[in-house]
Amino acid sequence: MPPFARKHNIPCSFCHTAWPLLNGTGRQFKENGYRFFRGEESGSIISDVLQFDEDFPLGVIVKSRPYDKKESGDSKLRAIHEIELFMAGPIYENISGHIEIEAEDENDFIPEASGSLTYHHSELFNFQASYGSLLVADPYDTLSAARRLTRGRNSLIDQRFGGADNNGRLRDARQTIALYGRPIDWVYYSIGHSGVAKDAEGVQASNFHMRLALDVLDDITIGGLVVFGECKSSAGNCAIDRNFTRFGLDFQGRYEDVVLHGGYMQAKDDFNFAGPFGIVRESKNEALYIEGLYTFRTNGRPLIVPLLRVDRFEQNNGVDHFTEITTNLSYYLTENVRIFAEWWKQVDVPSGQFKDGRVTIQIEMGF
Repeated sequence: MPPFARKHNIPCSFCHTAWPLLNGTGRQFKENGYRFFRGEESGSIISDVLQFDEDFPLGVIVKSRPYDKKESGDSKLRAIHEIELFMAGPIYENISGHIEIEAEDENDFIPEASGSLTYHHSELFNFQASYGSLLVADPYDTLSAARRLTRGRNSLIDQRFGGADNNGRLRDARQTIALYGRPIDWVYYSIGHSGVAKDAEGVQASNFHMRLALDVLDDITIGGLVVFGECKSSAGNCAIDRNFTRFGLDFQGRYEDVVLHGGYMQAKDDFNFAGPFGIVRESKNEALYIEGLYTFRTNGRPLIVPLLRVDRFEQNNGVDHFTEITTNLSYYLTENVRIFAEWWKQVDVPSGQFKDGRVTIQIEMGF
């Protein structure tokens, strides 16, 4: 959020490789509850609305798509595509929180809210309650939908796989209680209990995740993620009880101004029907992606960032294979204002399907 830069009198690039991607300092800031150092004084203790902006500032991001055209559809003038309001920061001593209200043209600008509340007991133990994507607390960018440079999202967080998670994706909002921290400086963990995707009330929540990330070098991280649970018919989310698992591996590395992200995920889902003698068949699908980018700088700040990503994933119990290429070129007018052109193309689809493509021009301003 640009208000953090104003509050601490620092440039956005202090915490970001290229906004909104986080660098090591930004990850630490996020983990510590929007403080640079654990236990750091947040200024005045919030006691009334007059002090609110000092410690819990308001940020706004506006996205415009003056041109958006899929090969399979009409071009669109989305002068205002999305508006996001953020409030985040320390609330009181070792408590922090964030609130996000988002409205998009695709949903007729109906506001959607998400947020979190975190108690920072120690570096080892942080307790978080959230309604948002499964890995709200995760400081790494490999599995984040919010801190991406592209219009499209990588296949690990964007695929519904067999649909047993209420036909949702890892990036979809859900009710979650999580514990995260670092037993040692180079090891990050997160464990959590959640409801299924898109269930705002977390009815009969029975899903769990475990996340581990290792900073094997200062700028190289490898991680793993396991998610397993059940979509219960008695909760009204599935026609029958459906179990699912997600097992993933991811990495991110940085060398000077080169950044490389990637990951692999294997998904198993019960089908949405009962077979002979009550047996429920299982669907297995995989997804992977690799993404690379380079930041050209001027006076220390990002200027031009070219990006290339390749996604490959399966559907229909591994029968249907898709390969997609995303190229993106961002130009930063300032550290918190960028314009990008993106070309997305399907280069491999199941036999008989149309290979779709898309060209998008987007402007993002954060203030």
